[in-house]
Amino acid sequence: MSVPSARLERWKREDQAARLSVEAPALIQLKLELCEVSNGRRVLDSTRIVHIVVPRAAARFEVPCGDDRCKDGGYDLTHEVMRNLRQQRRSFVGQDSCNGYLGDHPCGRVLQFVAHAVFQVTGP
Repeated sequence: MSVPSARLERWKREDQAARLSVEAPALIQLKLELCEVSNGRRVLDSTRIVHIVVPRAAARFEVPCGDDRCKDGGYDLTHEVMRNLRQQRRSFVGQDSCNGYLGDHPCGRVLQFVAHAVFQVTGP
């Protein structure tokens, strides 16, 4: 079974990205709660929790679209997540729209996320 080219490209971008431990050196733990929404409703079985392995992780947060019919779709949470981590926010929410297509029409799914971060305490 071959790996889809979109997945290979995403892995390549992650491999080439800066490391999370370099971009957010005080970060100890990161957990993302993800949920897809379609037409204003939560997609069944789309809710998941991702625990990021900070020492090995890329400072890149791309998530594929959960709709098997979606062509070239996915979500890029990188800018929003990194902006909040650089500000050392312990909890934050966000969302991104899928950039793929179902036939000739935009996918329309939205990925909502809640992030929980733990940072090293510095100073007295």
